[in-house]
Amino acid sequence: ETIRRAIEKRAQALDDSVAGPIVHQAVELVLMLPRFVVLLLRLITDRRVPLRLRFFCVAVIAYVFSPLDLIPEGIFGPIGYLDDVVLVVFALDLLLRETDQEVVQEHWHGDENLLDLIQNSLGLVEFLVPDRILTLIHRWIARQARE
Repeated sequence: ETIRRAIEKRAQALDDSVAGPIVHQAVELVLMLPRFVVLLLRLITDRRVPLRLRFFCVAVIAYVFSPLDLIPEGIFGPIGYLDDVVLVVFALDLLLRETDQEVVQEHWHGDENLLDLIQNSLGLVEFLVPDRILTLIHRWIARQARE
């Protein structure tokens, strides 16, 4: 809750004429991170999700909670959560593609349609995140999902 308030405070401080709706969409995406992590935790325990993807979820969650980040929160503040969100969004996209979507949806307790939310988030992420970082994240996901 403290992190949420800090992010919302920073977002409110931004001048809409400069930041525009993109920043506010990014803030909303960062605020979804805890719900996405809970979804991954629920999927880890579901035997209908292939074992390799459950291990992949564990790796993604470990990254989110790791102090070592591509964009460290300690240096960049709330913006530092973007790399975590990007990784989780790509992970959920992979899970939706490689697991029965109904299984994933069953564990989602948000009001939003998860598939639409992830698709919209992918577009925003690809717009916001530099190609170099996206490439690193794609490589990491491909490597982790294979193992």
